Amino acid sequence: MNKDDRVRIFTTLGEEFNKRCAADPTFKHNVQHFCKTLQVTVSDVGETYYVSVEHGHASPLFEGVAPRADIFLSAPMKKILAILVGQIPPIRIIMEPDIRIRGSPPDLMFINKFLLKETPRIRELIKSMHL
Repeated sequence: MNKDDRVRIFTTLGEEFNKRCAADPTFKHNVQHFCKTLQVTVSDVGETYYVSVEHGHASPLFEGVAPRADIFLSAPMKKILAILVGQIPPIRIIMEPDIRIRGSPPDLMFINKFLLKETPRIRELIKSMHL
C-alpha cells in the first residue's frame, strides 16, 4: 500500500463520517459531544496524520504532528486496517505489542464503543475502495 492509498483511506473515513452526521440525526447526536483531535502514526512508514472532530464534524486530514492531540494511535498500517475492519477487536488493541494507543479513559471508551458499533460499516467502506 502506498502513501496515496493511506491518505485516501483516512480522508474517505472523515468524509463518510461527515456525510453520516449530515444524514443521520441519531448518529450525529451520539457523536456530538466528542470534540477531540486524533493523531495516527503509521509506524512502519513513519507517517503521521491528524484530524479534529468537533460537534459531529471531522476536519480535513492533516499530515504531521498535531499541535494538540487528545488521542494518539501508533501502529503499522496493516494493524490499523485490522482494527478498522474488526480483525483486531478494540479490547485487544492494548495487547498488541506493535500498537500504542494513548488517551483519557473516557475518550478511549468512546472510541471502543464507536468502533464496536461502526465496524461493519467501516469494513464495507474500506472493501469498496478496492485497495
